[in-house]
Amino acid sequence: MAARALAATWREVGVAGCARKLSAAVRKELPVLVNGRQTAASVGAYFDLITDDGRRFYGDSFHLGYFCQGTELLGEALDAHTDLVAEMARLEGGMQVLDVGCGIGAPALRIARRYGCRITGVNISREQVRQGRELIETHGLSKRVVIQRGDARALDLPDGSFDAIVCLEAAGDICVKPADKERLVSELYRLLRPGGHVGFSDLALRVCPAPAEGRALRAVLYHAER
Repeated sequence: MAARALAATWREVGVAGCARKLSAAVRKELPVLVNGRQTAASVGAYFDLITDDGRRFYGDSFHLGYFCQGTELLGEALDAHTDLVAEMARLEGGMQVLDVGCGIGAPALRIARRYGCRITGVNISREQVRQGRELIETHGLSKRVVIQRGDARALDLPDGSFDAIVCLEAAGDICVKPADKERLVSELYRLLRPGGHVGFSDLALRVCPAPAEGRALRAVLYHAER
């Protein structure tokens, strides 16, 4: 499977593309082999590695779908997830909105069109930032949606910069160790203007996993087994 994926990359983007993927694969796996878990840098490398294939499967949204009725098509469910989080954030026209862990910007584009907001997306993946800027330019919304590279636990942005914040299923990737939960929430609080709201979604476990499952989860996501 890996050989076929590399061959497909060779055909599509040549030697440089193959080199980028090989580098990302090494940067993704090394922290798990050495420390038994991901780091922020390896999370970025993971998304550098899988973005092309993810777009083939999911389209341009890098979150799960919200199947409210159970009959929706995947694209409809992905949009429904974006819309639900936007409603939680109580978005209105003209707001300055931060999209934390923004993928390649598809949710931000939808929000900008539906609400007339200005969106700043942040992402730790260089490749997703690159592809996101291309996507935004293609849709002609570069004046209303921007993406920049950054670690959501400590962003180089002034206090109170945003009227609202959205975070679609990204905190599990951002929080790679226990203390990161508080760091992330504190950073969102710092950046949010008084009276602003956060629209937030993420994966949740209904029951505590078995020990073997817990070890696998800790290698991918922060998981404290409680």
